[in-house]
Amino acid sequence: KTEVLRPRQDPRKPQRFDDLLCARCESTTQWYKRDPRLHPEYLHHGRTSFSPSVSSMIVGGCMFSGPALSFPLTRTFGIKNMLIFSGIGMTIFQISFGAFFYCDNHGYDTSAYWWWPLFSLVGYIITYSVGFGPLPFTVMGEMFPSNIKGLASAITTGPACWFLGFLLTLYFNDISQALGSHMAFFLFAIFCFLSFLFTVFILPDTRGLTLEEILELLNGKPGARNYKNSPDSIGRTE
Repeated sequence: KTEVLRPRQDPRKPQRFDDLLCARCESTTQWYKRDPRLHPEYLHHGRTSFSPSVSSMIVGGCMFSGPALSFPLTRTFGIKNMLIFSGIGMTIFQISFGAFFYCDNHGYDTSAYWWWPLFSLVGYIITYSVGFGPLPFTVMGEMFPSNIKGLASAITTGPACWFLGFLLTLYFNDISQALGSHMAFFLFAIFCFLSFLFTVFILPDTRGLTLEEILELLNGKPGARNYKNSPDSIGRTE
């Protein structure tokens, strides 16, 4: 007779709200950091020496290469570490973007720093593409059991993503006109930093864990990470 000393939670029971919270918060912060005005025309407004067409090619190349790097980097460093890197990187580049437009809006001569907004945009796109661009959807795939994955993904990507993206696009110009374009970028930087804090302190590190162990970890059982290699997971024969 084989007895398993430590029972596991049935992953088929849709009783978990922590995984929905984690996935929804990651998706929400993802859309708050998608700046609809990070566009080649905005670079042209920033007085870069590149034409909008050349800027479009540079931005497109970064958007193509970023996700291509995401997969090998995630396999090496794990989802949580890549999200931490992405969050702090986007915070830095959003602050850099805001600082440029602060100087530009307050009469400082920025003609010698034509590369500044382009550098900030390229850095932002790369750090976004290797982390908070694709990985929140990976978090959803890891945390939801198969029987509720469709419904939970719809709840996460519907109100949390598309509606917030609509509000972001709708009110960005109003915020820029009322407070200045630099304040809009500083606001995005705040959301980037909040997503960084959420990833560090709340999002569990699921590297090397099965779905059952992830559910145990979300249940507040920190020993779940070592459960796979512990003697309790092997069973006992009487």
